[in-house]
Amino acid sequence: MSTAAPLFEVTDPGELSALLRALFNAKFRPVEEDPFVWGSPFIHRMAARMREAQLELNRQSSGAATAELWYKSLQDNEVLGVIKANLRSNAAEHWWSGMSAEAKVSYVRGCVEPFLVSDDFIQELIRAAEP
Repeated sequence: MSTAAPLFEVTDPGELSALLRALFNAKFRPVEEDPFVWGSPFIHRMAARMREAQLELNRQSSGAATAELWYKSLQDNEVLGVIKANLRSNAAEHWWSGMSAEAKVSYVRGCVEPFLVSDDFIQELIRAAEP
């Protein structure tokens, strides 16, 4: 992690929510529309950092349980279909077959950020994506 000063700060809960929504709208689109956003490790890390910021904000205001439940809701979330379709598209690419099992897990975990999912669910997504 960098020790440089932040380029900007978000101090308003409404702004954080808006940033999360914008990230969702960009990230969870069909991979054909923008493969660079879907697979970007930068986007993956930003999603995780925004999730942690929102959870911390909610802990401070006694709303952490509700937010955490939402982040654990991928199995029931409307974006799951897009995620599965994008992973099927990725699995058909030449680079996918050259990835190790560990690299696939890391990649898929990043692709589902900011959701919190189990290792078993990640494995299910990988199996479902591969022909």
